[in-house]
Amino acid sequence: MLSTSQHPAPPKGGSSTFGLVAIAICVVSFFTIRLFLSMILVGIAIFAIIGLIRDSSKIWSILALCWAGFLIYSESDRASKDFETYSVKYEVTCGKCSVTYTNATGGNENYKDIDHFLKTVSLKGDTYASLSAINDYESFGTVTVNIFVNGNLLKTETSTGQMAVASAYCFPREAAGY
Repeated sequence: MLSTSQHPAPPKGGSSTFGLVAIAICVVSFFTIRLFLSMILVGIAIFAIIGLIRDSSKIWSILALCWAGFLIYSESDRASKDFETYSVKYEVTCGKCSVTYTNATGGNENYKDIDHFLKTVSLKGDTYASLSAINDYESFGTVTVNIFVNGNLLKTETSTGQMAVASAYCFPREAAGY
């Protein structure tokens, strides 16, 4: 008979239930959108910590916590690119066209009767940069739009014909691989 101060020893064996659940959540994190990242991190943390306390095999819980640390690191690195300022250069070559681009405040500006357009603005990494050009109804030439970020060509599009339209879009952080 056990007294109230004595507790039975935990069962021996390879129970890794909570650690394995934490690893399963890690696997799910490969396929989810960033919107659910905080919920995933909480799930990993809860099951991994319970696994460290209750499971006899701690390896899966430790691996899950390492994965959570990696997710936090990679997300913070990507988020930091959103706040960096990038030099965005817009370039349009056409016969006679109308041009619309994203300006430094994130709004759009329009120009008409352009044959060559060159404009450089500073944008944050999470600002949607867009550049569009359309040939005027009297022009039959080629329209080419280019977006350069920090001096490197990131997007280019070309179209030919009457009323031809060329458009290019990007987030400046894409130049950093995000």
